[in-house]
Amino acid sequence: GGAGPCTLSLPGTSGGLIATFSQSGWPLAVNVIGPGTVTSAPEGINCSSGTCVATFPPGTTVSLSATPGAAAVFDGWSGACAGTGGCSVTLTTGQTVSAMFTARPTVTAFTANVAFPVQVGTRITWTTTVSGGVQPVEYEFTREDDRTPVLVQRYSTTSTYAWIPTATDIGSHRLQVAVRNAGSGSPGDDYAITESFEVIP
Repeated sequence: GGAGPCTLSLPGTSGGLIATFSQSGWPLAVNVIGPGTVTSAPEGINCSSGTCVATFPPGTTVSLSATPGAAAVFDGWSGACAGTGGCSVTLTTGQTVSAMFTARPTVTAFTANVAFPVQVGTRITWTTTVSGGVQPVEYEFTREDDRTPVLVQRYSTTSTYAWIPTATDIGSHRLQVAVRNAGSGSPGDDYAITESFEVIP
């Protein structure tokens, strides 16, 4: 009996025993792909890179939370969970979950090739510089003409916008650029907007 060693004495007769085993815990493996962290409740998983493994009692429901790193977005779960919402895994066997994060592009410079104010007929070219993100980064430009926003260049991989104002453009303007990861479908991961500038006769 008990859980210690077992020694049998068999004085000329047959004998036997039953040994019973139970699962003490099931492993949960979490793969973190990209800049982010995954933590668990109950505690056990706190993973920010590679693969982390923790063992929980059988039948435990483990809730996982994904936190993107700075200038990153959470793309979703795979394995035992799916989607971008919460992830809960009930351990009736070993399980594996992957969390995918993507770095967002960040605008580091948004500059024009001329000094303001500018005269009608002057070609103005704005150039956007970004850091991070999934290449090729996409750019979209919106010009504000006397406080009325006008989409002037839809998302593309072109990081510049050129404009030659005419007499009808005399007045105040601003220009905004939105950037996003290639093919993300996001309305914009980062933005920059110029100070108000004047077009003069």
